[in-house]
Amino acid sequence: MKKLILLINLIFFFNQVNEAQEKLKFMGQEPPGNKAAKFAPNIISTLNHEHSRLEFDKNAEKILWAVIPIDTSNLKNGKNPYLSDKQNIWFVEKENDNWTQPQLFDLTMKNGVFTPTFSSDKKYFYYRTRKENVDPDERPRPSQLWMINVENKNPIAIDNLFPMEKGKTFISFCFASNGNLYFDYGGPNETGNWYWEIYVSEFKDGYYNEPVFLEGEINSGNLNWCPWVSPDESYIIVSSNREEQLGKGDLFISFKD
Repeated sequence: MKKLILLINLIFFFNQVNEAQEKLKFMGQEPPGNKAAKFAPNIISTLNHEHSRLEFDKNAEKILWAVIPIDTSNLKNGKNPYLSDKQNIWFVEKENDNWTQPQLFDLTMKNGVFTPTFSSDKKYFYYRTRKENVDPDERPRPSQLWMINVENKNPIAIDNLFPMEKGKTFISFCFASNGNLYFDYGGPNETGNWYWEIYVSEFKDGYYNEPVFLEGEINSGNLNWCPWVSPDESYIIVSSNREEQLGKGDLFISFKD
């Protein structure tokens, strides 16, 4: 009987530990079921404009994302509330089985910082900044890509990872576990309407091959951007505007067959 009681107590204890660990993954929230729940309200999900996907470090102990501050006074008078030039990267991290409050990611460039992205092995961290000393009315705005070694954190400017044509740029990108690079690319067309398309660059023998346009349904519609590919490239998720959308910029998933 004592052994049975001890076994029951151990099962109860480990269930509590598992539940606590599961909640920790969701920043203290109950894990969602089939109904979507706002993630980390008033911590990550705020009145400001979250402007990237969440990026996790190697051990999922740090979460990073980009934020465009919103001027709430402009919301009342109908003006543009987005303070885009003050966009920055924020993060939270685990400390003693708790999450810290959001902190500003320490970069030499204080404003206009976006697109937080880890390499597939999590050894490098990428981000973009607005280029200085350029025409402020140029669209899309020229940007500079940077890479940081996670261990020494010395920023290095990267100029040859993406195609660079006048009037075009990339917004978001991600890496598969083999290093293959998926990214969006586009800008305004001849009529002034903006379009984005998804490309992939194969990583081979230490170099990236010429980008390849992803054929088929992935690039149907006029806006296809913010790709996220599974580590094994078995599926890809993109934000897209197309006929079957429910709202605007819905998420669409495509499985490799």
